[in-house]
Amino acid sequence: MTRPLSLILFCLLLLSAGNAFGQTYLMNGSPITDCSGTFYDSGGNAGNYGNNQNLVTTICSDGSAGTHIQLNFSGVDLAQGDEICFYDGPNQASPLLSCSSDYQPGAPFIVQATAVNASGCLTVTFNSDASGTATGWAAVISCVPSCQTVLADVVSTNPAAIPADTGWIDICPGERVFFNGVGIYPQNNFSYPQSDLTTVFEWNFGDGDISYGPSTSHRYAEPGGYYVQLFLIDTQGCRSTNLISQRVRVSPKPSFQLTGSLDNSLCAGDTLVLSAGLGTSSPNAILQVLPQPSSFSVEGSRSDSLALPDGTGIPYETTIFFTEFSPGQVLIDPNDLENICVNIEHSWMRDIEISLTCPNGQSIILHNFGGQTGSQVYLGIPNDNDLFNPIPGSGYDYCWVPNAPNPTWLTYANTNLSPADGTLPAGNYASYEPFSDLVGCPLNGEWTITVTDLWPIDNGFIFSWGIKFDETLYPDIEEFTPQFVSWNWNNHPSIFFSTNDSIAASPQNGGTAGYVFTV
Repeated sequence: MTRPLSLILFCLLLLSAGNAFGQTYLMNGSPITDCSGTFYDSGGNAGNYGNNQNLVTTICSDGSAGTHIQLNFSGVDLAQGDEICFYDGPNQASPLLSCSSDYQPGAPFIVQATAVNASGCLTVTFNSDASGTATGWAAVISCVPSCQTVLADVVSTNPAAIPADTGWIDICPGERVFFNGVGIYPQNNFSYPQSDLTTVFEWNFGDGDISYGPSTSHRYAEPGGYYVQLFLIDTQGCRSTNLISQRVRVSPKPSFQLTGSLDNSLCAGDTLVLSAGLGTSSPNAILQVLPQPSSFSVEGSRSDSLALPDGTGIPYETTIFFTEFSPGQVLIDPNDLENICVNIEHSWMRDIEISLTCPNGQSIILHNFGGQTGSQVYLGIPNDNDLFNPIPGSGYDYCWVPNAPNPTWLTYANTNLSPADGTLPAGNYASYEPFSDLVGCPLNGEWTITVTDLWPIDNGFIFSWGIKFDETLYPDIEEFTPQFVSWNWNNHPSIFFSTNDSIAASPQNGGTAGYVFTV
């Protein structure tokens, strides 16, 4: 879109404090009054907590943000017999919310003061015995508005997960899975009404696709393992505090290999004997069928077409939630953050600033806003004349990577593009602020990409985005090898004898006969 030229005289006062992301607090019995920072066990980020500890810490809001404390744990690693517990108020006489034993070992979780708690404080107790220690925990401190508790629950799936509470949904590629969820509202009507009718249900299927509503379904096209997550947001904007992470295993196709001797031709009326072996149990079988191993995806991605309508100073956000890392694990080497990729279209690249925020609030600017100046640069293939109602165009894939072959978006555009050729090519680019500014970020938790429009008129869409970490950071990438549950030779008129894994056939007519083995 063509913009009118104007002469503007202005003065900018830049206030920058870098990536201030809060103080570090240890579990040592001292009270904490803050709305930011990271709360560690007594051993801190690098060490274990001690034996025979009996500690109590109360954490309250400092009033700079919301009124109620929220602790976002990247997981807890405790020795057997040790426990951390949370009370909904300023002391241990307050109602017990939960203890570490209520959560899956090592899994992230959120604890927050509830709406019935007028103080907004959380009291944390920790008790360890003399039989050993562990690495403890790391929790991001934040303050939120007064919220009634919201819990997500997956009540059924089809196919069902086996075993029901901690198991897997096993399917073949192309098969559809149906999910049914509900919200649980233990404090409903304390200060406002809650129900599934007014709550937003967001399903993340682990392959980048998103769906909304209490009941949904999804078809998995590619083999592999996927974590399905369900997040709830009630009418006051309060989010579910429990983690739903249902595992789905999509079986790779097995390999079929002819290993025995087989005549390419035979006469009508002759007898043909075929046998199949599953795995390596029948080495003399003519047909060997072998299951293929697979593993769970380790790249976080999201595809949900986030509109970027024109709006000066308005941020648009979308998030990815990681759960697969060790409790308290942080980014140490910026090169371990292999890429941040986005599929986007926009009719004026110079309009926007794009930033990435990690779970503890550290952030970097990926693409900077250079001021209301410069010629038009497209991202992807936008609809340039859709004014205030964005119509999706076609996105290009842009990635920010360490040691990028291309400079930042603005530097590339100013150096290489002319007004007649104003589309930023897809590819790998440098971020405006270095990945090293994310060192110390917890890996588990919510990673958020924010796009802020700072110049009127144009708009665009984010169609998908993702983050990829070095696979060596994952402590235990879950692998699986499908098991055969049924197999048989398909019916054919010439078959006169059959078992599940062998047949004898006598074709009576000349021509071609086909025999199919199905697993």
